[in-house]
Amino acid sequence: MRESRSSLAARAQRTLPLRDEEGAKVAQQSSGISRSWKKSSASTDAGCVEVRRTSSGIQVRDSKNPDGPVLEFNDIEWNAFVAGVALGEFRIAGTIDQCSA
Repeated sequence: MRESRSSLAARAQRTLPLRDEEGAKVAQQSSGISRSWKKSSASTDAGCVEVRRTSSGIQVRDSKNPDGPVLEFNDIEWNAFVAGVALGEFRIAGTIDQCSA
């Protein structure tokens, strides 16, 4: 069963960084900063990306090329992307949807 848009939006909103009235980040319980990369359990040998949290946001890289380029996103950008993926906004015709099985 798929989550509703409002449910996913609410969940994404809860993961946004805490901010004060002026928009500055405020301290959170845990920074979540990780030196290790995380790979999806749905990854295959043919394709995979890895992610990790840094002090400035989320980094993404190709696991087959760990010394290659790294993309970096702030929390707002990352949360918007994850919510869009969960809503199916990035499905591409002709690709296999491994998550719907």
